[in-house]
Amino acid sequence: MSDLSKTGHRGALAPVRPLLGIILALFAAAGSAQAQTAEAATAAATRPPVAFPAITVSRVAPAVLRDRVMASGLVQPIEEVQVQPLVDGQAVEELLADIGDRVEAGQVLALLSGSTLDLRMSELRAQGASVEAAIAQAQAQLIEAQASADEAQRVATRSLALRDQGTISQAQADQAEAAYDAARARVRVAEQGIVSAEAQRELIAAQMANVELQQARTEVRTPVAGLVVARNAQVGAIATGMGAPMFTVIRDGALE
Repeated sequence: MSDLSKTGHRGALAPVRPLLGIILALFAAAGSAQAQTAEAATAAATRPPVAFPAITVSRVAPAVLRDRVMASGLVQPIEEVQVQPLVDGQAVEELLADIGDRVEAGQVLALLSGSTLDLRMSELRAQGASVEAAIAQAQAQLIEAQASADEAQRVATRSLALRDQGTISQAQADQAEAAYDAARARVRVAEQGIVSAEAQRELIAAQMANVELQQARTEVRTPVAGLVVARNAQVGAIATGMGAPMFTVIRDGALE
């Protein structure tokens, strides 16, 4: 009985063994799959994120296209005008323009002192008055000399007639003729005096016109319109055309 029991039990366990092997294999496979899944999850966590391309959406509409040329170079004025004083030796009294100012043609940029020119004009006016007085005096002398010459001429003519009649001597007639010649000489001197005084008057008038021109030039003006880019003038400095220009103006502010 015992042997049969043992044999019966062994026969009953024989079909179960393959099933146990399959179950064990499934458990092993499941464990291996879990390990692989864990490794894949770890690898996915450490893998850098994928950078997808950025997409921009714009609405299509009509537009004006403009070309832009990007280049490097130097920008410089087309024409620079140097503004110099037209009268020398006068101090700068006032500056009316500065760097960056836009000016018009003929605009006053600076004022120079005119005190010495005013003094010179006063002297010339005094000289002119003196010359006018000299002219009036010479004209009076001419009138007087002409009257004396006319009287001397009558005396000389009458003396010649009396000499021919034998009433007076030749010496008296010659004396009357000499007096007439002297009177004519005084007339010529008076005439020359008037001419000289009138020439002096014209000279003084020319000098006064020159001083007036210099007085007008104490206003330093720009000959062109444009942009002031340099100013060398300083208040109190003596203006001269031999040094640096008082102002530099770009004509019309044009650059190239």
